[in-house]
Amino acid sequence: DTSGALRRAGIASRGHIGSHDPRQAADDALREFPADEVLFAVHGAGAENWLERGVVSLAEQRYAIPVTHVLIETVSA
Repeated sequence: DTSGALRRAGIASRGHIGSHDPRQAADDALREFPADEVLFAVHGAGAENWLERGVVSLAEQRYAIPVTHVLIETVSA
C-alpha cells in the first residue's frame, strides 16, 4: 500500500482507504485527523478524469494545507 511504501522510504505517513469519491475521502479523512498535506496518488490511466473533474484544484481551494497530486506508474515484474 502507498502508506507502507512511504514509511519504508523513511517518510512519516498514515492513511486508510476511504470513499471511492476522492473529494469525499479527503473531507472525511481531514475530519478524522489533522494532516500536514493532502496527497492524491493517481494511476496514469485515471489522471485525465481527475483533472477534468477538478479534484485537485477544488482541494487546493478548499483546504488550508498543501495539496499535491502524483501520477503512479505500474511497473511490470
